Amino acid sequence: MAALDLLGRRWTLRVLWELRHEMLSFRELRSRCDSMSPSVLNTRLSELREAGLVATNTSGGYRLTDPGRGLLSALAPLDDWAKAWSRPASPLGTRRLGVNDGRIKVRGYDNVSGYRDNCGRCSISSGKELTPIASRVAVRRLRQDPPEWI
Repeated sequence: MAALDLLGRRWTLRVLWELRHEMLSFRELRSRCDSMSPSVLNTRLSELREAGLVATNTSGGYRLTDPGRGLLSALAPLDDWAKAWSRPASPLGTRRLGVNDGRIKVRGYDNVSGYRDNCGRCSISSGKELTPIASRVAVRRLRQDPPEWI
C-alpha cells in the first residue's frame, strides 16, 4: 500500500513519466510538468529519491534508478490500456465515425479534426503541432453541444 500511496500523490506519475527517456535538470523537469510549483516538485523528487525510484547525479540532474525503470515497465500495460480506452475502435479496428467526428475551427490552423466519444472524452489532431491554447480552444469547441464543426 505504501507504493500506491506514493504513486497516488499529485504529479508523482508525471515526474516518473518525464524521466523515462533521459536525465533532466530541476528546471527542465518543471517545464515539462506544466510549470508545477517548485515546492511541490521538490517534495515529489525528495519522496521519489527516498523510495529509491529517482537518483541525482553530480551535475544535479535527476534520473530513474533501476527500480524506477522497473516500475515504468510494470505500468506499461496500464499505458497500453489507457491508449485503447481513449480511442474507442470499431470491431474492424478503425476509429468509429459518426456525429461526434469532424473538423474544428481554430484560428491559425487549417486542418484541425476532433472526436468526442459518448463519455465526453475528446481527441484532437492537426497537420502541425497545436499550442496549448489552441488545444484548449479545440477541446472547448468539441465539448459544446452540439460541437462547433466547420
